[in-house]
Amino acid sequence: DYVKSARNGRVRPTPAHSPGYRPDPHEALERLAHGPEFRFVDSVLDHGRDHVMTRKAWVPEDPLIRAHFRGGPPIVPGVLLAEHVAQSALLFADMSGFMQPGERLLLSRLRCDFLKPVRCPAIVEVKVQVHLTGNIHFKFQGTSLCSQKEVLRAKGIGSKVGME
Repeated sequence: DYVKSARNGRVRPTPAHSPGYRPDPHEALERLAHGPEFRFVDSVLDHGRDHVMTRKAWVPEDPLIRAHFRGGPPIVPGVLLAEHVAQSALLFADMSGFMQPGERLLLSRLRCDFLKPVRCPAIVEVKVQVHLTGNIHFKFQGTSLCSQKEVLRAKGIGSKVGME
């Protein structure tokens, strides 16, 4: 759903707080700047006014997992767990109507605490709280869970940029 601003005539997604707002997570996943090979969100489990919960299934056959420790244990690289949190936050910002047509969302800052390794096969769920702070930036913090155990904590800032 889109609305036209009475103030400047720009078309934008209906804001999350509007009564008619129904974000489509599948469409939002397709709008992420990442191609399918670098997309670390398989599905959206839940989303609301200030949060999103996503899932990613990791398998030992994934080329990124096989290349991480050649001949070693199939461990998910921590940086990819962090990227899952960041992509979840970018996904939330898109679904919330933070973006205008022609804009992209990018990660500006990320700080992570890696708590436990994730051995494949594994299902990782991410819970992200997002605070839309202004017209350009938003803050987020998230946790990654595997088998209901916390494996990563992250805080970051996302930004939108014009791609024209």
